[in-house]
Amino acid sequence: MKARDGRFFGSRRFRKSKLGNTRVQLDGYSFASKLEAAVYAQLKFLILAGEIKILLHQPRVHLTEARILYIPDFKCLNLKTNEEFFVEAKGFETPDWKIKKRLWEKYGPAPLHIWRGTYSRPALKQILTVSKINLTTFINKNCGRDGDAGF
Repeated sequence: MKARDGRFFGSRRFRKSKLGNTRVQLDGYSFASKLEAAVYAQLKFLILAGEIKILLHQPRVHLTEARILYIPDFKCLNLKTNEEFFVEAKGFETPDWKIKKRLWEKYGPAPLHIWRGTYSRPALKQILTVSKINLTTFINKNCGRDGDAGF
């Protein structure tokens, strides 16, 4: 069956996404959903205010020693405290996300800011903090017993 412009309905352009999201282009970046693009727009306001800096778009983070891969939406730096944090826009919670959320609480490298809502009203709903035990283990493994990184 053909659409008015001659494309077939079975073509890739007419297929719905598994979760019902719409891909969006903004400032040269491709976002998986309108909500993710709206969160990026909110982060741009914080950049203009001089509060944060976006370091990476879709960084790769390995959780646990089994190297379970998780890709949050952004890696940012808080310019006031000089601490890194990650940002995730979550429109729909899948079973896979629930598992990775629990893993992040235990093994995440930095806090994870979870934005929920709609693209017209995104809101920061939760901040997953890093376990103190995890941070101590990370420092001991990567920097030696005394916390000296050898710089």
